[in-house]
Amino acid sequence: MENEMISIIVPIYNVEKYLERCIESIIHQTYSNLEIILVDDGSTDRSPEICNKYKGLDDRIKVIHQNNGGMSAARNAGIKISTGDYYGFVDSDDYIVCEMYDILFSNLVKYEADICECKYKIVIKDEEIQPCTEYNVEEYEGKRKFLNLYNQNKENTVVIWNKLYKKYIFSHIKFKEGMCHEDEYIIHHLLDASNKVILVDKEMYYYVRNESSIMNKQFSLSRLDIIKALDNRLEFMKENGDKELELYASIDYLKRIQFYWYQTKRFFPNEKAIRDSIMSRYGSVLNEYKKQMTWVQKMRYGLFLIFPRINHFIKKMFK
Repeated sequence: MENEMISIIVPIYNVEKYLERCIESIIHQTYSNLEIILVDDGSTDRSPEICNKYKGLDDRIKVIHQNNGGMSAARNAGIKISTGDYYGFVDSDDYIVCEMYDILFSNLVKYEADICECKYKIVIKDEEIQPCTEYNVEEYEGKRKFLNLYNQNKENTVVIWNKLYKKYIFSHIKFKEGMCHEDEYIIHHLLDASNKVILVDKEMYYYVRNESSIMNKQFSLSRLDIIKALDNRLEFMKENGDKELELYASIDYLKRIQFYWYQTKRFFPNEKAIRDSIMSRYGSVLNEYKKQMTWVQKMRYGLFLIFPRINHFIKKMFK
């Protein structure tokens, strides 16, 4: 069924060290009907040169050179010029198993799904790709799609790049530009737009722990964009009308906001106004949902609101 084209969009910014390996893993996919869109997002190293080189080597490759606008702007630019029937996204410092899109596509068609995802492997240094043999498949529809944001499948669900999407899912959805944690901001909308999601229980995407990437650099205040993303998700779940999902979203919100409050205090001790703003929002969410919580949850999240330092000490002690 290779008559249907997959558009693979690769946002690129100053990754000359990793880029060739990434592109090679895509051009050697066993599913060959690909449109490979390399979006050079204002790189200042050799990345633009590498993109142009590969464009000359493979006529499936398109290259966009644009001013730096961030990951979301690069992905949106790729979508804008794409002509495929399906979308895939690969970050430019990562690499993928050669059968990945073949397996994702065949299962998406077989199970009549709209999104098919695989598991991913975190790589610290170069690591040899393991061949794909047997794997299990899980199906998620309705409420179960969203529960994966809060259970053992969370890490595979929340990211964008380990998936294959039917094109229509992005017809009214765009990546939020100018912010970190763009995957967190968009994923619940993508799940909502899909009727069925398939999980292939196999690590086929190799996520490289690149110390120079935005998410692996020392904590910066831009990382607080996660609060906007979690606010958006909580409001989405509220509008969805499912009280269980809404409660899950609120607890996830409180748990994760604690971490970002502590990080802000650690790296920006003089930014008291920002910490106070975070704590104020935390208190509002806690007060709204504490009636639905167990007494253990009330104690756990209430302690942080009153005595954040004691709460932090207790968490470290139990770890």
